[in-house]
Amino acid sequence: MYFKVNNIILNPNNGYSIKPELLSTSDSGRGLDGDMLRKVVNMKWNIELNFSFINGDLMAKMLGSCNLMGDVELEFRNPLTNKQDKQSFYVPAPEITHKATINGIFYYNLKLSFIQN
Repeated sequence: MYFKVNNIILNPNNGYSIKPELLSTSDSGRGLDGDMLRKVVNMKWNIELNFSFINGDLMAKMLGSCNLMGDVELEFRNPLTNKQDKQSFYVPAPEITHKATINGIFYYNLKLSFIQN
């Protein structure tokens, strides 16, 4: 499994999650009889990639591929079809945690989220 962002391959070394989000009409909800009424009109993907103990140069390259000020093209394996898919996503602020500095090299954990437009 690989992820490709703007033609840069990302291999999350600490796992990933892919979650479909169902979008419903505004009149979805409980009816007067208590039954749940839901009309799904679309679905979008929320994807989270987790990287652990990566050096600062690699992190900078990965963050550089993710246009944090706009949209990105993300290629991923769609779990509904088991085929590679390419969609437009936006990237909210990444979560960056400094883990260590060894011989002057900084190491981080990085969590990148992608939310389909």
